[in-house]
Amino acid sequence: TSGYNNTNMAYYNGNIVIRSNSDYVLLNISSISAQTFIQERISLNGGTATVSIESLPRGIYIVTAKDNNGNSKTIKVMKN
Repeated sequence: TSGYNNTNMAYYNGNIVIRSNSDYVLLNISSISAQTFIQERISLNGGTATVSIESLPRGIYIVTAKDNNGNSKTIKVMKN
């Protein structure tokens, strides 16, 4: 891998899709009222991981992924 590191996330069809050239990311999913629902280390196979949030209640969530180089990406997700 190069020295350049980039972590991207998207919400698609009930899943958080994470792409990064890191080995893993620390994923945190919390409600806008700061209640944490998911906090875990996610290994990236081939630079990609998919995390289902289907079991979470409807609402707005703040999703942050921090890679093993300290770079982070945050997105806001509205789950209907």
